[in-house]
Formats: sequence, C-alpha cells, structure tokens
Amino acid sequence: MGKIIHSMSSIRGLRPSISHYFLINLEDFVEKNNLCYFKEMKTLYKFKDLDEVKNGFKKYGRLISTPLGSYVEIDNAIILLSTSADDIGGLYLHIEFFYNSDITIENIEKRIMKDHASHECKEVITRIDWQFMGGDGLDSVSIFEINTTEIHDEAYPYLVGGIDNYIKKFLASEETILIMIGPAGTGKTKLIKYLMRYMAKMLEDKVKIEANRDEFYEDGVNETFVASYSSSQEAYRNDEFFIDFIRSSSELLILEDIDYNLRSRSDENPFMHKLLNASDGIIELKKKKIIITTNLESEQKTDSALLRPGRTFDVLKTKYLNFEEAQILATKLNITFDIKKSDNKYSLAEIYNNRAQLSNNNISFNYTVN
Repeated sequence: MGKIIHSMSSIRGLRPSISHYFLINLEDFVEKNNLCYFKEMKTLYKFKDLDEVKNGFKKYGRLISTPLGSYVEIDNAIILLSTSADDIGGLYLHIEFFYNSDITIENIEKRIMKDHASHECKEVITRIDWQFMGGDGLDSVSIFEINTTEIHDEAYPYLVGGIDNYIKKFLASEETILIMIGPAGTGKTKLIKYLMRYMAKMLEDKVKIEANRDEFYEDGVNETFVASYSSSQEAYRNDEFFIDFIRSSSELLILEDIDYNLRSRSDENPFMHKLLNASDGIIELKKKKIIITTNLESEQKTDSALLRPGRTFDVLKTKYLNFEEAQILATKLNITFDIKKSDNKYSLAEIYNNRAQLSNNNISFNYTVN
C-alpha cells in the first residue's frame, strides 16, 4: 500500500476516485509509460449495464476488467472506468485518465464524447469521497450522484438575506470553517447538500468560461465537484486524513456529528490539534472549505482556538420553526400544514413530509394538498 501511494504521488492533477487497491494493478503500467498526469472527464449517464460499458470502450484499446474496476490501456495513457448505479436503473460512468506528454488527451476525450453523445449527463453531478481506515491504512470510496437538492429561504428564516447570499459570503470569505449547531431535523444535512450543488454549479460555470477561452484542457481541470466526508474516528486521528484533503481535488470537507471531537485540546483531544493545523496552519487551504456539524446546543464546550476570527466564518445555529413559520414554509411548498404542538417546535422533516411527531409519540398526518 505504501509503495503505490508513493508512486502515485508524483502524478500531477487530482487524486482519482477509485480505491488505492485498484491502483496496485496499474502501478507497473503507469511507471513504465511515465503517466505523470491525471484528468477526470465529464460524467456520462446512463448505460444499461456493465456489458454495454465494456462493449462501448473496448474499441479504444486493450480493455482489462478486475473485481475492483475496469480500465483501457492505450498508447501513452490508460482510461479508468468507474460505474455506479442510480435509483431508477442504469449506470453512471465516470472516466479518468493517467497519461504522459506524448499524447494530446483532449483528442481522446472528444472522441469519447462524440461516440457516446447520447449518454452525456446534463444534470449536476456531485462526488463524495467517503474516507475510512482499511486494513492497510486510509482508503476511500467515491460516491457519485445527481444532486437535485432544492431549498427555500422560508426553511431558514433566521438567515438574513437568504440562503444563497449566506453561501456566497462564506465561499468568498478568507475563513475556512463553518460550524453548524442545532438539534436533529433542523436542516443541517439538507443545507450541506444544497451547498454542494451550489458549488458544483459554480464549477460548471467556470469550466464553460475556460472552454470558451480555449483553456479547458489545462492540467488538473476537474469537471466534477468533489467533497470529502468521513464518520470514522480512526480516520480523524490519522494525519494522512487531513494531508489527503489538502492535496486532493476536494473543495469541501464535511465532518458530521462530531460533538465529542470539538472539545478543548486541554481535554486531551488530539483531533483538535490536527483540525486547527489543517484549517489555518502553516499550509494555506486557499479556497478549500470545512463544514462541521454537531447536535450540541451551544459552542461553549468547543475549543476557543477553533472559533477565533480568521479561522471560522460563522457558528450557524439551526433552529426549529414555530407554528407561524411552519405555515409560511408549508405555503411555499404548496401544502396545508395545520398541526399544532404544545411545544410549538417543528422540524423541517415534519413540514416537508406533512406530519408531526406529537408529545405522546404518535404520528399525526395531514395530507391535504392545495
């Protein structure tokens, strides 16, 4: 495992989405042909099955299939083929290249796009690199999905100026971290998914501008928005976890529900040392962002160094809606919501699904739609 990570570290561009275990099969070919560049092309969608993918790509060169993935060997390059299923039936196809300076990779890419034009994906694709500790160290699996997340300002009435304005300020800021604090069901995850879609659309716009300027095929250009995610305590404690984020193409690191890890360094919390160094240490993250979510009621137990100006953009406290706010959101969603609760607290899930969890643990339904 260490050998393959070392040999791949010299490749210019982006960390591929496939498992490091798969790269072991490619090491000799990559080194022999001096494939020191990496590029990920636009996602294609959708193929009927894996056989259709293989039949469509074996004409480009020698197609090799392994239990961990498939790839095509051609002169001065390999084409990595990674597939994932959608909810309806069919496959996304994610194509990545290792290549050297003796080939003009855009010619291959243009040929693939021409041959498979009917499979071109027009939707917003987001990629999440889910990181975990494997038997040989840190590893990851990439999850691709069409991100159709929509959001309404009425769901977050405490965000003055609206959600898009808030996100725009965060992304334009010099600060790296956004902390979300609030009870479960108050919209933290939904807001993160919308933020990923927002960032993915920004990337699409940038790619279009570069294409118009004939700058599209610069080394390291990525057409898919990439976010890193982990829920593994073992991964957090590993220096490689943060090093990987800093060096990778990922623009966003998502750390969900890490209540215990936010405590002070004085409480012997090794994770906080690593997070502080990664977010505002010697190495600058530039435009990379980190989002931390917690179900804690306040930030009082959080290490003060994490909250200092210049490191954290904001501590966003997500909240339950009251009955009036719930009705305003329901009107926006074109549903009727008239369930009253004694505590006057309504989660977004209750409103979106038009049902409320009552104090006696019974579910009250209201399916009236305008």
